Amino acid sequence: MSKGKITALFAILALVGASARCMAIDTKIGLGGKDVRKDLTWIGADARQPLGAGEYGRKLQFRSQERFYEIHLPTNYDPSRTYPVVLVLHGGGGYPSGAAYQTGMDAVADREGFVVAYPAGYSTALFKDRLLVWNDGRRFEDGSEVKDDSVGFISLVLDDLSALIKLDANRVYCTGMSNGAHMCYRLARQLSHRIAAIAAVTGHEGVDGPLSPPPRKIPVMQVSGKKDTYAPYKGGMPSGGKGLLKNKFKAKMDPVVDVVESWAKFNKCDIAGKAVRRIGSAEETRYTSCADGTEVVLWTLDDGGHTWPGGERVPAEVRLGVGEVNQDISASEEIWKFFQRHRLK
Repeated sequence: MSKGKITALFAILALVGASARCMAIDTKIGLGGKDVRKDLTWIGADARQPLGAGEYGRKLQFRSQERFYEIHLPTNYDPSRTYPVVLVLHGGGGYPSGAAYQTGMDAVADREGFVVAYPAGYSTALFKDRLLVWNDGRRFEDGSEVKDDSVGFISLVLDDLSALIKLDANRVYCTGMSNGAHMCYRLARQLSHRIAAIAAVTGHEGVDGPLSPPPRKIPVMQVSGKKDTYAPYKGGMPSGGKGLLKNKFKAKMDPVVDVVESWAKFNKCDIAGKAVRRIGSAEETRYTSCADGTEVVLWTLDDGGHTWPGGERVPAEVRLGVGEVNQDISASEEIWKFFQRHRLK
């Protein structure tokens, strides 16, 4: 066999091996052995008809790339009404439908009457619809910068969504988990003219993080578990994660309490006047009497891991050792109660 044919054979074998590895990733990590992707109606670029309640997908061209986001319009959706919007950002290695499954936010939206948008991060693998990541402002563990303009993409999503529905521009909120939580903190800093409040779950970042503080005071909720090894409650280096989902942002993290107090001080809250209440193994610490009508809230879960309280885990997360799900509260319920108290002025 000639040298050229041998080289070609090795190339084919490499592609076959890569394909097999991707199939294994898809089964074990990308979908966690359970396909929770939604059955979407994709909205074309020339959509003119009013939308009804349901699940939609929307593809966008962003910086010469095809990106997408998913939309949940509540069961009582009326195209003539104006709606608040909650952005839900998946964690690193996640995908929009997975975030909907984990959080159960759609059910809250159906009861309370708001729209949920699930933007998709950028792809770092062969998949375009899962194993997605956000550029939340941190560097990779090797010191290199993340190149994706995730802030620009979220801004485009809001622009596009406002052309599809009557969006209440004063009531746009952001929540997310892990890498998505850090992305919410970045939006609080760099898109604060469009984001009324944020709620970060299993990911925390103080005012003096890698990016400049926001230009205005902003309401912040933090939800953290004491058993979280990916975003350690007491601070330090993350130790959670295996294989492809091992933490790629290997930076030392501050204690959660210090992070929350930094935001309380930034918002000029009455630190001494904080209110505390407990529901089972979940404890809420609320800083009120803050400037510009803002507030800062911390939910601490004694038994919580790197999980969404009251939510779900895909099987892959069990194998990856993300910890237990606190069932004393529903993070989605508490987050919406928090968001309802705030709007842009």
